[in-house]
Amino acid sequence: MNKVLLRMFYLLLAAIAFFELVLSNLFTLAFNLGPTARTAGLTVQMEILRLAILIALDAAAGLGALAASEAVRRQDSSLLKKTSLLAFIGFGVYALYQLASSWLLLSSEFKLPTALAGLAYGAFGILAFHFGRTKFPRQAG
Repeated sequence: MNKVLLRMFYLLLAAIAFFELVLSNLFTLAFNLGPTARTAGLTVQMEILRLAILIALDAAAGLGALAASEAVRRQDSSLLKKTSLLAFIGFGVYALYQLASSWLLLSSEFKLPTALAGLAYGAFGILAFHFGRTKFPRQAG
C-alpha cells in the first residue's frame, strides 16, 4: 500500500477513536448522563462505569493508530507491527465490549446501534492489524 495512504488510514482511525472518546463518551459523561442512562436501561453508576471503560478503550485504540501513523512516517516496519497490534487490541476489545453490552446490558433502543458500532470497530482493528504487516525497504544509514 502507498505510504501516504497508509499513514492517512491510521490517522483516520485515530481521529475516529478520539472523536468517539470526546464527542460521545466524554460529552455524555459531562452533560447528558442521567437521561442517557435511563434510556439505555442502566443506572447512572453503571453508565459511568461503561463510559469509563469505553474512554479507556478509545484512548488505547487511538494512541495505537496514532503511533502506527508515526511508524509509517518513519518507514519502520518493526515499530508498525507493534503499534498496529496495539490499535488492533484497542479496537478489538472495544468491539467485543460493545457487542457484549448490546446483548447483555442495554435496552432494545440501544442494542442495534451499539452492536453496529462494535462491528465497525472490530473491522477497523482487523484492518489495522492487516496493514501493520507492511514491509518498508531498508534504508542505508
